[in-house]
Amino acid sequence: MVLNISLTLLMLNGLKIFMSKIRIALITNYPSYHQIDLFNEIAKLPEVDFNAIYLRKITIDRNWKKTKNIYHKHVFLKEINSRSHFYFNKGILSELSRIKPHIIIVTQYASITMQLILYYRLFINTPVVFWSERPFVEHTEVPIFNSNILRKVFRRIALLPLHWVD
Repeated sequence: MVLNISLTLLMLNGLKIFMSKIRIALITNYPSYHQIDLFNEIAKLPEVDFNAIYLRKITIDRNWKKTKNIYHKHVFLKEINSRSHFYFNKGILSELSRIKPHIIIVTQYASITMQLILYYRLFINTPVVFWSERPFVEHTEVPIFNSNILRKVFRRIALLPLHWVD
């Protein structure tokens, strides 16, 4: 996990010729206690302007007792819920417009908001990094679709914009 972000920062290091700091927008569904320390450390790097955009405070199926202090720049977007797993964050594009990131990192693909970002990347000149587990990994969480066939079909559709090359 740290290695992937470090490699991405090294690749972007060439951009420093043209700018003083690399602006990163990380979009993730909620602040997980095991990632907050990592994000706090990345935000301390002098060459990085790190901004986390959290889509939720916590998901319904998480019962974590631990919390960590968030010291990095972050925002919690308001969400519109239709069901526990179906939600949308209407402020995402305005938040990205405010940050003006040089790179966008997304950590999942299933939410409507993440889908919007994956398609939005086709119209902007900002690289989007997909930073998550590999697709089709089996989860023990309660699935949105009970049918494995439906889940695989919808995952393929959800990941389509990642395969389109500019």
